[in-house]
Amino acid sequence: MAGEVIMRTSSGMTMHSLDEFMIRLMVNGLRPEEYLIVQYDDDPPSGDPNVHYSQVRRRPEGDYQLEYRAGGPAEHYQTFTANSDDVVTAFVAWSRGETSWRNAHEWKSIGDWFDHS
Repeated sequence: MAGEVIMRTSSGMTMHSLDEFMIRLMVNGLRPEEYLIVQYDDDPPSGDPNVHYSQVRRRPEGDYQLEYRAGGPAEHYQTFTANSDDVVTAFVAWSRGETSWRNAHEWKSIGDWFDHS
């Protein structure tokens, strides 16, 4: 059983008890180059070969770089969106264990950036 869903910010803050309102507030407050990561509090550390999370970075151009990882390095994907609602929808659905949100975007595998075996 997975632990509590938490959000980590680029400033080092960890947020618990996430709901859609809090996720929306945090996503809409992102400044360029800031990021948010949604994960389970009992997930292995990022160096572990089998982690699950979703993350977003606000790019200098103002759009959002949205990523998710569903296990090992080969399962890391990326897309871009100009709409913060897309990010909120993805984060809320991810935190509920849903996967249908992935169908709303065209994802590029970026696993080769991380798999150095």
